[in-house]
Amino acid sequence: MIFLDRSDRAPDKLLITAPQMCNLAPMLNWDDLRIFVAVADTGSLTAASRRLGVDHATVGRRLASLEAELGVRLVDRLPKGTPLTDVGAEFAELARSMADAAERLQRRARDASTSLSGTVTISAPPVLASHFIAGSLGSLRERYPGLAVSLSGDVGLVSLEQRQADIAVRLVRPDHLSHIARAIGAVHLGLYAAPLMAAMPPTDWTFIGYDAALAHVPHHHWFERYAGDRAVVMRSSDVNSQIAAARSGLGVAMLPRFMAAPDPELVPVDPDATPPVRTIWLVTHADIRKSPAVRAVADHLITLFAKAPAFAPD
Repeated sequence: MIFLDRSDRAPDKLLITAPQMCNLAPMLNWDDLRIFVAVADTGSLTAASRRLGVDHATVGRRLASLEAELGVRLVDRLPKGTPLTDVGAEFAELARSMADAAERLQRRARDASTSLSGTVTISAPPVLASHFIAGSLGSLRERYPGLAVSLSGDVGLVSLEQRQADIAVRLVRPDHLSHIARAIGAVHLGLYAAPLMAAMPPTDWTFIGYDAALAHVPHHHWFERYAGDRAVVMRSSDVNSQIAAARSGLGVAMLPRFMAAPDPELVPVDPDATPPVRTIWLVTHADIRKSPAVRAVADHLITLFAKAPAFAPD
Protein backbone atom coordinates (compact mmCIF):
# COMPACT_ATOMS: atom_id res chain seq x y z
CA MET A 1 0.00 0.00 0.00
CA ILE A 2 1.21 3.50 -0.84
CA PHE A 3 0.72 6.18 1.79
CA LEU A 4 1.07 9.78 0.68
CA ASP A 5 2.75 12.10 3.15
CA ARG A 6 0.87 15.11 4.49
CA SER A 7 2.10 18.23 6.17
CA ASP A 8 1.02 18.95 9.73
CA ARG A 9 0.50 22.56 8.68
CA ALA A 10 -1.76 21.59 5.79
CA PRO A 11 -3.42 18.32 6.74
CA ASP A 12 -5.76 18.34 3.77
CA LYS A 13 -3.04 19.06 1.22
CA LEU A 14 -1.74 16.25 -0.94
CA LEU A 15 2.05 16.57 -1.04
CA ILE A 16 2.93 14.94 -4.32
CA THR A 17 4.32 16.53 -7.46
CA ALA A 18 4.02 15.43 -11.08
CA PRO A 19 7.55 13.91 -11.11
CA GLN A 20 6.77 12.01 -7.91
CA MET A 21 3.54 10.87 -9.50
CA CYS A 22 5.53 9.45 -12.38
CA ASN A 23 7.68 7.53 -9.89
CA LEU A 24 4.49 6.00 -8.53
CA ALA A 25 3.33 4.99 -11.99
CA PRO A 26 4.86 1.47 -12.02
CA MET A 27 3.00 0.70 -8.78
CA LEU A 28 -0.36 2.02 -9.98
CA ASN A 29 -2.81 0.32 -12.29
CA TRP A 30 -3.31 2.40 -15.44
CA ASP A 31 -6.87 1.16 -15.86
CA ASP A 32 -7.65 2.32 -12.31
CA LEU A 33 -6.27 5.78 -13.13
CA ARG A 34 -8.28 5.95 -16.34
CA ILE A 35 -11.45 5.03 -14.48
CA PHE A 36 -10.74 7.58 -11.74
CA VAL A 37 -10.27 10.34 -14.34
CA ALA A 38 -13.63 9.43 -15.90
CA VAL A 39 -15.30 9.58 -12.46
CA ALA A 40 -13.66 12.93 -11.77
CA ASP A 41 -14.75 14.33 -15.14
CA THR A 42 -18.35 13.09 -15.04
CA GLY A 43 -19.10 13.35 -11.31
CA SER A 44 -20.67 9.91 -10.88
CA LEU A 45 -19.94 6.21 -11.21
CA THR A 46 -22.89 5.74 -13.55
CA ALA A 47 -21.81 8.49 -15.94
CA ALA A 48 -18.22 7.20 -15.89
CA SER A 49 -19.40 3.67 -16.70
CA ARG A 50 -21.36 5.01 -19.70
CA ARG A 51 -18.36 6.99 -20.95
CA LEU A 52 -16.02 4.00 -20.67
CA GLY A 53 -18.49 1.34 -21.74
CA VAL A 54 -17.91 -0.79 -18.66
CA ASP A 55 -20.15 -2.08 -15.90
CA HIS A 56 -21.09 0.31 -13.05
CA ALA A 57 -19.87 -2.23 -10.49
CA THR A 58 -16.51 -2.46 -12.23
CA VAL A 59 -16.04 1.30 -11.98
CA GLY A 60 -16.81 1.23 -8.26
CA ARG A 61 -14.51 -1.71 -7.63
CA ARG A 62 -11.56 -0.23 -9.52
CA LEU A 63 -11.99 3.14 -7.82
CA ALA A 64 -11.98 1.44 -4.42
CA SER A 65 -8.85 -0.47 -5.44
CA LEU A 66 -7.05 2.76 -6.33
CA GLU A 67 -8.06 4.38 -3.03
CA ALA A 68 -6.80 1.34 -1.14
CA GLU A 69 -3.51 1.42 -3.04
CA LEU A 70 -3.00 5.11 -2.27
CA GLY A 71 -4.34 4.98 1.27
CA VAL A 72 -6.59 8.03 0.71
CA ARG A 73 -10.25 8.67 -0.06
CA LEU A 74 -10.59 10.29 -3.49
CA VAL A 75 -14.37 10.76 -3.72
CA ASP A 76 -17.35 11.08 -1.41
CA ARG A 77 -19.92 8.43 -2.28
CA LEU A 78 -23.23 10.29 -2.12
CA PRO A 79 -26.67 9.17 -3.34
CA LYS A 80 -26.65 11.59 -6.28
CA GLY A 81 -23.01 11.56 -7.28
CA THR A 82 -19.39 11.15 -6.27
CA PRO A 83 -17.85 14.60 -5.73
CA LEU A 84 -14.10 14.72 -5.33
CA THR A 85 -12.55 15.16 -1.92
CA ASP A 86 -9.89 17.86 -1.58
CA VAL A 87 -7.24 15.19 -2.00
CA GLY A 88 -9.16 13.70 -4.91
CA ALA A 89 -9.25 17.05 -6.72
CA GLU A 90 -5.46 17.38 -6.47
CA PHE A 91 -4.92 13.78 -7.49
CA ALA A 92 -7.31 14.18 -10.45
CA GLU A 93 -5.25 17.04 -11.85
CA LEU A 94 -2.10 14.93 -11.74
CA ALA A 95 -3.89 11.82 -13.02
CA ARG A 96 -5.26 13.75 -16.03
CA SER A 97 -1.72 14.80 -16.93
CA MET A 98 -0.58 11.19 -16.74
CA ALA A 99 -3.58 10.00 -18.76
CA ASP A 100 -2.96 12.66 -21.42
CA ALA A 101 0.67 11.60 -21.68
CA ALA A 102 -0.26 7.93 -21.97
CA GLU A 103 -2.82 8.67 -24.68
CA ARG A 104 -0.28 10.74 -26.62
CA LEU A 105 2.16 7.82 -26.46
CA GLN A 106 -0.53 5.45 -27.73
CA ARG A 107 -1.44 7.78 -30.59
CA ARG A 108 2.22 8.24 -31.54
CA ALA A 109 2.75 4.49 -31.50
CA ARG A 110 -0.36 4.03 -33.64
CA ASP A 111 0.89 6.69 -36.06
CA ALA A 112 4.29 5.01 -36.32
CA SER A 113 2.84 1.58 -36.98
CA THR A 114 3.28 0.21 -40.49
CA SER A 115 0.80 -2.64 -40.03
CA LEU A 116 -2.47 -2.79 -41.94
CA SER A 117 -4.07 -4.84 -39.20
CA GLY A 118 -5.87 -4.37 -35.92
CA THR A 119 -9.11 -2.58 -35.07
CA VAL A 120 -10.06 0.92 -36.21
CA THR A 121 -12.95 2.56 -34.35
CA ILE A 122 -15.40 4.73 -36.29
CA SER A 123 -17.95 7.02 -34.65
CA ALA A 124 -20.75 8.30 -36.87
CA PRO A 125 -24.32 9.63 -36.59
CA PRO A 126 -26.62 6.62 -36.14
CA VAL A 127 -28.37 7.11 -39.50
CA LEU A 128 -25.12 7.16 -41.45
CA ALA A 129 -23.63 4.32 -39.41
CA SER A 130 -26.52 1.89 -39.84
CA HIS A 131 -27.97 2.89 -43.23
CA PHE A 132 -24.82 3.66 -45.21
CA ILE A 133 -21.42 2.92 -43.67
CA ALA A 134 -22.13 -0.54 -42.23
CA GLY A 135 -23.15 -1.94 -45.60
CA SER A 136 -19.79 -0.97 -47.14
CA LEU A 137 -17.54 -2.74 -44.67
CA GLY A 138 -17.57 -6.06 -46.53
CA SER A 139 -15.59 -4.55 -49.39
CA LEU A 140 -13.14 -3.00 -46.92
CA ARG A 141 -12.62 -6.40 -45.30
CA GLU A 142 -12.02 -8.03 -48.68
CA ARG A 143 -9.32 -5.50 -49.45
CA TYR A 144 -7.69 -5.57 -46.01
CA PRO A 145 -8.31 -8.97 -44.35
CA GLY A 146 -6.22 -8.01 -41.33
CA LEU A 147 -8.39 -5.03 -40.47
CA ALA A 148 -11.38 -5.03 -38.13
CA VAL A 149 -13.77 -2.12 -37.64
CA SER A 150 -15.65 -1.07 -34.53
CA LEU A 151 -18.57 1.07 -35.74
CA SER A 152 -20.51 3.13 -33.22
CA GLY A 153 -23.63 5.17 -33.94
CA ASP A 154 -23.31 8.21 -31.67
CA VAL A 155 -25.66 11.16 -31.35
CA GLY A 156 -23.09 13.15 -29.37
CA LEU A 157 -19.45 13.92 -30.12
CA VAL A 158 -16.94 11.37 -28.88
CA SER A 159 -13.43 12.31 -27.75
CA LEU A 160 -10.61 11.56 -30.17
CA GLU A 161 -8.12 12.59 -27.46
CA GLN A 162 -9.34 9.84 -25.16
CA ARG A 163 -9.31 7.26 -27.98
CA GLN A 164 -13.08 6.85 -27.90
CA ALA A 165 -12.75 6.72 -31.69
CA ASP A 166 -9.96 6.75 -34.26
CA ILE A 167 -12.17 8.31 -36.94
CA ALA A 168 -15.25 10.46 -36.40
CA VAL A 169 -17.82 11.17 -39.10
CA ARG A 170 -19.59 14.33 -37.95
CA LEU A 171 -22.20 16.81 -39.10
CA VAL A 172 -20.50 19.73 -37.36
CA ARG A 173 -17.09 21.12 -38.23
CA PRO A 174 -14.58 20.52 -35.43
CA ASP A 175 -12.67 23.43 -33.94
CA HIS A 176 -10.09 21.46 -31.95
CA LEU A 177 -6.54 22.37 -32.97
CA SER A 178 -5.35 18.75 -32.91
CA HIS A 179 -8.12 17.53 -35.22
CA ILE A 180 -7.68 17.05 -38.94
CA ALA A 181 -11.01 17.52 -40.74
CA ARG A 182 -12.07 16.99 -44.33
CA ALA A 183 -15.48 17.61 -45.90
CA ILE A 184 -16.53 14.37 -47.61
CA GLY A 185 -20.16 15.00 -48.56
CA ALA A 186 -23.48 16.43 -47.46
CA VAL A 187 -26.76 15.21 -46.01
CA HIS A 188 -29.66 16.73 -47.95
CA LEU A 189 -32.99 17.02 -46.15
CA GLY A 190 -36.53 17.25 -47.48
CA LEU A 191 -40.11 17.25 -46.25
CA TYR A 192 -41.96 13.93 -46.59
CA ALA A 193 -45.33 12.52 -45.59
CA ALA A 194 -47.73 9.69 -46.30
CA PRO A 195 -49.89 10.31 -49.42
CA LEU A 196 -53.04 11.06 -47.39
CA MET A 197 -51.26 13.72 -45.33
CA ALA A 198 -49.61 15.18 -48.42
CA ALA A 199 -53.00 15.55 -50.09
CA MET A 200 -54.34 17.75 -47.30
CA PRO A 201 -54.14 21.55 -47.52
CA PRO A 202 -50.81 22.70 -46.04
CA THR A 203 -52.70 24.64 -43.37
CA ASP A 204 -54.01 21.30 -42.05
CA TRP A 205 -50.65 19.54 -41.92
CA THR A 206 -49.33 18.25 -38.63
CA PHE A 207 -45.62 17.73 -38.05
CA ILE A 208 -43.11 15.25 -36.66
CA GLY A 209 -40.22 17.19 -35.12
CA TYR A 210 -37.04 16.75 -33.11
CA ASP A 211 -36.80 16.41 -29.36
CA ALA A 212 -34.55 18.36 -27.00
CA ALA A 213 -31.46 16.29 -27.86
CA LEU A 214 -31.23 18.06 -31.23
CA ALA A 215 -32.68 21.42 -30.25
CA HIS A 216 -29.31 23.10 -30.89
CA VAL A 217 -28.86 22.11 -34.55
CA PRO A 218 -29.67 24.51 -37.43
CA HIS A 219 -32.19 22.26 -39.19
CA HIS A 220 -34.26 22.00 -35.99
CA HIS A 221 -34.66 25.79 -35.91
CA TRP A 222 -35.50 25.84 -39.61
CA PHE A 223 -38.16 23.16 -39.12
CA GLU A 224 -39.73 24.94 -36.14
CA ARG A 225 -40.01 28.15 -38.19
CA TYR A 226 -41.50 26.23 -41.10
CA ALA A 227 -44.14 24.51 -38.94
CA GLY A 228 -45.02 27.84 -37.34
CA ASP A 229 -48.35 27.64 -35.50
CA ARG A 230 -49.23 24.24 -36.94
CA ALA A 231 -49.22 21.32 -34.51
CA VAL A 232 -46.07 19.30 -33.86
CA VAL A 233 -47.74 16.02 -32.79
CA MET A 234 -44.59 13.96 -32.18
CA ARG A 235 -40.96 14.65 -31.38
CA SER A 236 -38.07 12.24 -31.72
CA SER A 237 -34.37 12.45 -32.55
CA ASP A 238 -34.47 8.91 -33.96
CA VAL A 239 -34.88 9.14 -37.74
CA ASN A 240 -36.21 5.57 -38.00
CA SER A 241 -39.01 6.47 -35.57
CA GLN A 242 -39.79 9.62 -37.55
CA ILE A 243 -40.03 7.63 -40.77
CA ALA A 244 -42.34 5.05 -39.20
CA ALA A 245 -44.57 7.82 -37.84
CA ALA A 246 -44.65 9.63 -41.18
CA ARG A 247 -45.61 6.40 -43.00
CA SER A 248 -48.52 5.99 -40.59
CA GLY A 249 -49.91 9.37 -41.65
CA LEU A 250 -49.11 11.09 -38.36
CA GLY A 251 -47.52 14.14 -39.92
CA VAL A 252 -44.92 15.75 -42.16
CA ALA A 253 -41.29 14.98 -41.25
CA MET A 254 -38.00 16.52 -42.34
CA LEU A 255 -35.95 13.48 -43.37
CA PRO A 256 -32.65 12.67 -45.08
CA ARG A 257 -33.42 12.36 -48.76
CA PHE A 258 -31.17 9.33 -49.20
CA MET A 259 -33.54 7.43 -46.89
CA ALA A 260 -36.93 8.98 -47.66
CA ALA A 261 -36.78 9.41 -51.43
CA PRO A 262 -36.65 5.65 -52.22
CA ASP A 263 -39.39 4.86 -49.67
CA PRO A 264 -42.59 3.82 -51.53
CA GLU A 265 -44.77 4.80 -48.57
CA LEU A 266 -43.60 8.42 -48.50
CA VAL A 267 -43.98 11.29 -50.93
CA PRO A 268 -42.17 14.65 -50.97
CA VAL A 269 -44.15 17.72 -49.99
CA ASP A 270 -43.37 21.37 -50.73
CA PRO A 271 -40.33 20.65 -52.93
CA ASP A 272 -39.50 24.36 -52.99
CA ALA A 273 -38.71 24.28 -49.25
CA THR A 274 -34.97 24.41 -48.62
CA PRO A 275 -33.91 22.91 -45.27
CA PRO A 276 -30.24 23.50 -44.36
CA VAL A 277 -27.73 21.12 -45.94
CA ARG A 278 -25.58 19.30 -43.37
CA THR A 279 -21.91 19.00 -44.39
CA ILE A 280 -20.34 15.63 -43.54
CA TRP A 281 -16.89 15.90 -41.98
CA LEU A 282 -14.35 13.13 -41.59
CA VAL A 283 -12.21 13.86 -38.52
CA THR A 284 -9.06 12.21 -37.19
CA HIS A 285 -6.55 13.17 -34.53
CA ALA A 286 -3.34 14.67 -35.89
CA ASP A 287 -1.25 12.14 -33.95
CA ILE A 288 -2.66 9.13 -35.82
CA ARG A 289 -3.40 10.57 -39.24
CA LYS A 290 -0.47 8.65 -40.80
CA SER A 291 -1.34 5.28 -39.30
CA PRO A 292 -1.74 2.89 -42.26
CA ALA A 293 -4.77 1.21 -40.71
CA VAL A 294 -6.50 4.51 -39.92
CA ARG A 295 -5.54 5.91 -43.32
CA ALA A 296 -6.98 2.87 -45.10
CA VAL A 297 -10.32 3.16 -43.33
CA ALA A 298 -10.41 6.95 -43.82
CA ASP A 299 -9.72 6.55 -47.55
CA HIS A 300 -12.48 3.95 -47.76
CA LEU A 301 -14.98 6.38 -46.21
CA ILE A 302 -13.85 9.28 -48.41
CA THR A 303 -14.31 7.16 -51.54
CA LEU A 304 -17.61 5.73 -50.29
CA PHE A 305 -19.23 9.14 -49.88
CA ALA A 306 -17.64 10.56 -53.04
CA LYS A 307 -19.23 7.79 -55.15
CA ALA A 308 -22.71 8.23 -53.69
CA PRO A 309 -24.72 10.85 -55.63
CA ALA A 310 -27.13 11.23 -52.70
CA PHE A 311 -24.34 12.79 -50.64
CA ALA A 312 -22.91 15.10 -53.29
CA PRO A 313 -22.38 18.66 -52.04
CA ASP A 314 -24.47 21.39 -53.62
